[in-house]
Amino acid sequence: MDNGIVLPTALAVILIIGGLWSLIVWPPYLIEAYKSPKARDEKGHPPGT
Repeated sequence: MDNGIVLPTALAVILIIGGLWSLIVWPPYLIEAYKSPKARDEKGHPPGT
C-alpha cells in the first residue's frame, strides 16, 4: 500500500507554473525596488538597519 502524498497532475502543473512565474517576475521587481531612492532612509541605509 502506498502511503505517500498523492497530488493530482493538474494541481502539480499549476504549482510548477506558479513557482516559475515567481522566479521570473520577482527578481526584476526586487532589483528595481532596491535601486529606488525611496528604499533608503536619509543616511542611505535600507530600512531596519
